[in-house]
Amino acid sequence: MKYITAISLIITFAILNVQSGYSQKMFKVQGNEAWDYLVSKKEDFKAAINDSLFVTKNGDKPYRYVYLRRGDQEQDVEEVIYKSNPGDVVGPFPGEDYNYLFKIRSLDSIKQRISAKHIFILKGGKAKRDSLSANKIAIKVKDALEKGELFDEVFKANSDNFASFAALYGVTGNYAKGGLGWIWEDQTLPEFFQPLNNANTGDIIIINTRYAVHVVIVGEKEKGPSKATLVPLVKITPK
Repeated sequence: MKYITAISLIITFAILNVQSGYSQKMFKVQGNEAWDYLVSKKEDFKAAINDSLFVTKNGDKPYRYVYLRRGDQEQDVEEVIYKSNPGDVVGPFPGEDYNYLFKIRSLDSIKQRISAKHIFILKGGKAKRDSLSANKIAIKVKDALEKGELFDEVFKANSDNFASFAALYGVTGNYAKGGLGWIWEDQTLPEFFQPLNNANTGDIIIINTRYAVHVVIVGEKEKGPSKATLVPLVKITPK
């Protein structure tokens, strides 16, 4: 969320507070009056020339833009958004007490992203390791993984807690299991992204940053937009 402006952040929290899995929540709300109403308006919204007028006449929230960066929403929602084109209308999606459609106004330029998981070895902190000792541990960890030891076991035995560093790296993921999710070229530390970008999918590499030494298993690579400008059409769910 740190990439959204202060005003957009308030708007996003007010409109898009999706706190649990999209698929589970969609199942619960599908078929209510608000959901059915939005389904009936989807093609009209796409064809509308004046989005402001359409939202004012047909929605329960004022017309506004929402600026989303990849990672702001549940993955299922994002996959729909970022595989669409400007002018498309996607949804409905579930909120806490409302449903909504998104009309895609624009998608930003294409950027590289890479999925990865890692074992995080601090150079300092509680472990009080210097850079040399951290690198020695990293070499042993890399060797263990290359010999076929299970990642989960090696992770539990060697990884320091990454959660408090995640914002510094600009990544999201399941840190308790070493997951980093998708890493975007313009969101993370250059000294972290470049070795990932130079490696091949499946490679096990050691990356030194200003904070730690990482033993990284490089995952999928793909290119796509990382930001979207959207117009929501919101309908409050009947109580």
